[in-house]
Amino acid sequence: MRFGIITGFDAEARILAALSPLVGCAGGSALRAQSLAAQFADQGAEALLSCGIAGGLDPELPTGAVVLGRKVRSVHGLLHANDALSDALAARLPGAVQGIVAASDAVIDSPIAKRSLHHSYGALAVDMESFGLGRAALDLGIPFAILRVVADPANRALPPAALVGMDEEGKVRPWRVIRSLAANPLQLPSLIRVALDTQTALSALAGVVKRLQ
Repeated sequence: MRFGIITGFDAEARILAALSPLVGCAGGSALRAQSLAAQFADQGAEALLSCGIAGGLDPELPTGAVVLGRKVRSVHGLLHANDALSDALAARLPGAVQGIVAASDAVIDSPIAKRSLHHSYGALAVDMESFGLGRAALDLGIPFAILRVVADPANRALPPAALVGMDEEGKVRPWRVIRSLAANPLQLPSLIRVALDTQTALSALAGVVKRLQ
């Protein structure tokens, strides 16, 4: 099956390129995810996959935990991923935790906000692309699935420097991070922790890709 894969930023895309030539970065935008989904369908994608790292909402899930989203929920509603496609992924990834993924238009950057979203939606993790992809898939009449790896766990806050480093195309802009650190050097330890979490999650994502090849 030819997949169109949508993720958040370019480090994820480089890993996921091993699964399909149709990989795009939505940069945290649901609208861009919809647009990419339509482009991939035009290029012959038979299914769509929202894949990459995500914020943890369930306090039981550590950094590196693999989440298979059976549903994605946002303020705009609830979408169901394709059962057959999700079942096929689950068979290849027996350690994946299955359940609801939350979608947000903004980064969920504090433990309080994560806890609220977890209780409100019953969601395991949160990302910014899955709902847009899912809505496009349903409009296009093709199946979709959601596969995410937890980066920042539920009890971890994200410092301001971590929120400004990615542009709308999913590329890292180091100077934005440096400017934020210059304005508030005390966030450096938290930023290092986020960087370590991200590398752990990306390594786990690479492991997921190997199992799916």
